[in-house]
Amino acid sequence: MKPYLVTAFRNPLLWVLPALLLPLLVAVGAIMLGRQNSVEASVWTQTSSLLDSTATTGLAPPAQLQANAFNQWLNTESFRASIITAAGLDDKVNSGDWPKKSGVRSMLAGLPLTKPLFGGSSSDAAANHDRALAAVKSNLSAQVRGDNLLFITYKGGGTDDDVALVKAALDTYQKQNLGINSTQAQSLIDFYQGQVNADQQALAQSDTDLQSFETQHPASLVSPRPPSEAQQLAQLQSTYNIHLSQYELALGRLSDAQARAQASVSSSNTDFQVVDQPRLMGATLQLKITGLLMFAGIVFGFGIAALLIALRTWFDDTVREPEDVRKLFGRDALATMPSFKKGGN
Repeated sequence: MKPYLVTAFRNPLLWVLPALLLPLLVAVGAIMLGRQNSVEASVWTQTSSLLDSTATTGLAPPAQLQANAFNQWLNTESFRASIITAAGLDDKVNSGDWPKKSGVRSMLAGLPLTKPLFGGSSSDAAANHDRALAAVKSNLSAQVRGDNLLFITYKGGGTDDDVALVKAALDTYQKQNLGINSTQAQSLIDFYQGQVNADQQALAQSDTDLQSFETQHPASLVSPRPPSEAQQLAQLQSTYNIHLSQYELALGRLSDAQARAQASVSSSNTDFQVVDQPRLMGATLQLKITGLLMFAGIVFGFGIAALLIALRTWFDDTVREPEDVRKLFGRDALATMPSFKKGGN
């Protein structure tokens, strides 16, 4: 251990430079890479009017449901492509002008060694389109902040094109929701209409059976019906009443479904209402990324310093103490020369 300490004190630049300079450079780079612009829009959500109060029991909050749906839509390439088209960015995407590279990425793209990793060909429209789709998927998201409030955020956005992208995402999602709600409403109406038709047929058949029985077995004015006829007539009347009740219930459900379907179309804007339009946010420092990079810089800086001290010690054959003579030549030193400070007597 002593030789390494001696080397460290005799050659302070060996460890001072890497231990201080490397973490400093990494810290500067971490701050540059960790600063991130974003575009953000806030949305107020509520439970869809297609659902009644009993159907919403046990469901997640409206904001969580909408956020899950939005993020799941982002997994589909067609939805992301529709957003890019709605934002009017197709031409810029094909030419490679969107999404914009960060300042550090642009600098690395200009260096010969890192250009293959960070360059990207602006003449390859298909590659540029895939890069844009990947950027939308990785940077655009819906984040829940309460039961009814969520934020649509595009990270890394710092231009008006990014603002247009978030606005297009909101419009595209609302259109998707409106189409889905209309389809669900029509499916619900068709389902209850089918029940009404089936119950109506059953009611008509039970009415026919009851009238046919009464025609074939008319009531006598002087004597009561035989017990068997009375029992059969009671069963037919009970069947008719059951089918009538089911038919009236189906009619009520159909009417309710039609009313809720009409309300869902007219109130679709209130189910997903944009409170704050997309806007550019100030650059924020990503503390997690910055902290990890700075920690890595400190570790590597001290590691390189320790390695340099070890290498300098291993390859140093300078004779400074009697022990060095014994190790190198196998003989004891005859005399030692005391060290003098510069300018001393």
